Amino acid sequence: MDEGLRNLLLLLAAMAGIALLTALVLLAVLYRKLRRLRIPRGADFWTTLRAVPLGLVVILDLLDLSLDFLSAPVV
Repeated sequence: MDEGLRNLLLLLAAMAGIALLTALVLLAVLYRKLRRLRIPRGADFWTTLRAVPLGLVVILDLLDLSLDFLSAPVV
């Protein structure tokens, strides 16, 4: 395998691993806050969006970055 391609693949694998580790650490930190999350029955989209912490959105983005190779074949 070409050395440049090998280095690129190693860099991408390292980035995915770091993103996955960061997402798991953030999930552990936000776990209590997410368990206490109460969304009122019949809440509309904007009310729900305001209730969800920003950290959850960051976690989902990091998981998408690190586990993208699992969803790409499905798409």
